[in-house]
Amino acid sequence: MLALDLDDAKTISLIAVTVLVIGAIAALWFLQTLARKLLFSAIAVAFAFAVWSQREALVECADKVSESFVLAEGNPTLVDTDCTFFGATVTISDPRSDDDAAG
Repeated sequence: MLALDLDDAKTISLIAVTVLVIGAIAALWFLQTLARKLLFSAIAVAFAFAVWSQREALVECADKVSESFVLAEGNPTLVDTDCTFFGATVTISDPRSDDDAAG
């Protein structure tokens, strides 16, 4: 059995309190950093999922645009096609119509 006197017990308790306070501060700093890392990772994964889900919409839109060509006097003309990207409607028109208006 280990025998302690009052001074040794006071010293050990002071060291233990100091170690526990330093450990608590380190734990708060580490957990705060860990929480930030987890929050950032969750946001990045959410954005990645949103972009990945839009991939299918873009593929469908590309198919829709490629099916929207009409042959007029032997020249292909793109019929206006509406697509969505992140919920916003985007109208794709024949780009040559803009060139003809400018020229």
